[in-house]
Amino acid sequence: MQTTFFFVFLSMEDPNISSSIGFENFRTILQMHGFQVGLAFMLISYALRFYFVFFRTGYYKTIQLEAYIFQPYLRIFIQQFVAIIPGFFIIFGKAGFMAAVLLIIIRGVTDYYLNRMRSDEKYFNIAFNYLFKKQISEGLSDKNRAEAEGFLKMMVNE
Repeated sequence: MQTTFFFVFLSMEDPNISSSIGFENFRTILQMHGFQVGLAFMLISYALRFYFVFFRTGYYKTIQLEAYIFQPYLRIFIQQFVAIIPGFFIIFGKAGFMAAVLLIIIRGVTDYYLNRMRSDEKYFNIAFNYLFKKQISEGLSDKNRAEAEGFLKMMVNE
């Protein structure tokens, strides 16, 4: 679905791209200036992250399958938000570059805060208290608090 949005938005600015999901669109995008370098950096970044964060640490041995199934939902929610908002810039402002800048800024800010929640227990507690303030004010039990903290930690650990 995101690929469809992507091609529709790009086709509004570039006559070489059609609004359908065709192999020619992928070939055109792969030939765009700077795309190969960006793709290479992205693939290297994900490969290094997979190796150092997931494989080398043995993280895959400690995570429960049920948790791993639900974990991507935060990332998917963010992707949907980031995929749709820049489209408005392209549709109404013919501003593809601004859409890309917005995408990078939103992704960067989100990753910064998620990383901070992962690495700083004090910040995690501040975020937890903010996100669950209603439940806390209604008297969150110790058991439910532990479950909610575990769920939030699972969500921010990607």
